[in-house]
Amino acid sequence: MTLFDQFSDKFGSDKGVSGGHRYGQFYEDFAFPHLPHKSKILEIGVASGGSLRTWEALFPTAIIIGVDINP
Repeated sequence: MTLFDQFSDKFGSDKGVSGGHRYGQFYEDFAFPHLPHKSKILEIGVASGGSLRTWEALFPTAIIIGVDINP
C-alpha cells in the first residue's frame, strides 16, 4: 500500500484502497516526482473533501484548490 493510499484511507477519500480506485501507485510513480514541495494542485470533484486532506498531508506547503459541482 502506497503512502497516498494510506492517507486516502485515513481521510476517507475514494481514491485510496478502501475507496476502490487505488490511484496511489499511479500518483506516486508518475505524478509525485514532478510535484515540488511548493506546488499548486487542483482537485476537480472533491465530494466530501477526503482527497483535499490527503493532498494537504502529503504536500503541506502546496496551494490546494478544490472544485465540485455541489457546494
